[in-house]
Amino acid sequence: MKIRTSPFRPLAVCVAAILIASSAFGQATLTKPGESYNFVLQLIAGGQGSSVKDKLPAGWDKVEKQLRSTFSVKGFETIGTFAVRGTVGGSAGYDGHWEGLSKKGKGSPVVRFSLSALSLEDGKLVAKNGSFYLGTPATIDVQQPANARDEQVYKITLYSVAIEPNTPTVLGSLQIEGVEGPVFVVLTAKTP
Repeated sequence: MKIRTSPFRPLAVCVAAILIASSAFGQATLTKPGESYNFVLQLIAGGQGSSVKDKLPAGWDKVEKQLRSTFSVKGFETIGTFAVRGTVGGSAGYDGHWEGLSKKGKGSPVVRFSLSALSLEDGKLVAKNGSFYLGTPATIDVQQPANARDEQVYKITLYSVAIEPNTPTVLGSLQIEGVEGPVFVVLTAKTP
C-alpha cells in the first residue's frame, strides 16, 4: 500500500516554523510605529532687550532659565523657523533658504537639518543621527570694502539624540555675523 503525501506539506511546515521564529525574534520596544510628528527647528537669538519674547516655543520658560545661567542674555527672539513632518521608523529632513538674514541682492542663506532612524524609546523620540547646516553667502561691498565677508558655514552633528515630545531641546549655539548675541538652535517635536 502506497501513501501519497503532497510535496507542499514539508514546505508548508518549514514556512510556518520560520514565521513563528521570526515573529518572536522581531520584538521591539517601539510603540505606535509610524506615528508622525511635526519637527520645528527654530533659530532663537539671545539679546540684551529684557522685554523681547517674540514667537518662542511653548515650554520655553524652563529652557530660558538654564540658558540665562550660562549666557549673559536678557531676552530671546525667534529669528528663523523651519518645519518638516517625520514619522517613527523613518526620518525627517529640511532643505531650504532662510530669508531672515538675507539682504537685498546678496543671496539668502541655505538651511538644512535632518534626523534619521527615528524611534520612540521610553516616551522620547530618539534619532540615531542628526545634523544641522547653515551656509551664508559671501558679501561684496564695493563702496565699503571693510563690510565684505567670506562665506560662513555653521554645522552641528549629533549622534543618538533624545527629544522629549512637545518640549524645546537646544541642540547648540552659534555666533552668526550680523546677529547680536548668541543664536540657539532649538528643536521641538510636536504631536499633531
